[in-house]
Amino acid sequence: MIEDKTVTMQYYVLPYEMMDIKPGDAIESVARHVYLNMPLNDVYEELFGKAVKEYDAHRKRRDRRYGGIDGYMARVDADLRGRNRHNSDEKGQRLAYEVVVSLGFDESSMSKVYTPIELHDEVRMRLSILESYFNSWDRRNPRLRLFRVYSCGKSDWTDSKGGTIHLHLAFVPWADGYERGPSIQTSLNRAMAQQRCESEGLMHNSCAVWMDREIAFIEKLFVEKYGRKVIRLDTDMNKAGPLYKMEKMRQKIDDMEWALMVAHKEVASASETLAMVERMKAFRMPDGRSLWEYSLSLLAD
Repeated sequence: MIEDKTVTMQYYVLPYEMMDIKPGDAIESVARHVYLNMPLNDVYEELFGKAVKEYDAHRKRRDRRYGGIDGYMARVDADLRGRNRHNSDEKGQRLAYEVVVSLGFDESSMSKVYTPIELHDEVRMRLSILESYFNSWDRRNPRLRLFRVYSCGKSDWTDSKGGTIHLHLAFVPWADGYERGPSIQTSLNRAMAQQRCESEGLMHNSCAVWMDREIAFIEKLFVEKYGRKVIRLDTDMNKAGPLYKMEKMRQKIDDMEWALMVAHKEVASASETLAMVERMKAFRMPDGRSLWEYSLSLLAD
């Protein structure tokens, strides 16, 4: 039996990067499996095709029409100035997003040497959790349409010390009720809001609220199925995700507030010094000199 009762987890959200995974690429093994693989264009046609067609039909001017789903995707893929993003960090919509869940061993268990049977059981356990998470996605996230899901493990799964296994879930957010443009559009923030993941402020927006909920669900699966404790990791891999960016923003705000407090103290101290000098200049000594002039003369001596 494996003595260690902890599992490490990383969970982060990234803009989706187009990758060509053909159906025949699926590897039926514990190290990799493709669960879902739909063309992104087909998903956009399914979600937005009818709404875009209806919108175009009511536009008299040709330059205001999307021209079908391909035109709509091209608009979404462009930034607010109408230029291609080229993987920039500029604000605006994204064609799709990807969640990556990584499950591995903590440092204490990495020092343990596993037998082939134990290692196989560990891999199967993690795959079981990831598959349960994937299979219940639609119930929790009706506004986040999955189109590509696959699991993969590092090559060191063959090592007796194990490694990590990942689940990649690519999705398209969608929301309805729009009065301008098509009645159904892609929007991560609005999709989250329609899933009752409301923003709790600048440092904990709707996406962060949603991520907390998803992570808690995975932790609950581990406890209920295997009695395992989950350790959340915060590594460099998380730096592309929204939580890392919000944390860095929070740190900058804290630094700015500290610098502002120091500046206020310095200004207050300077104001007190200036007021004292003015009082010394106003006070006259018996010889007619001001107290300030008298003090300067003492320093000169």
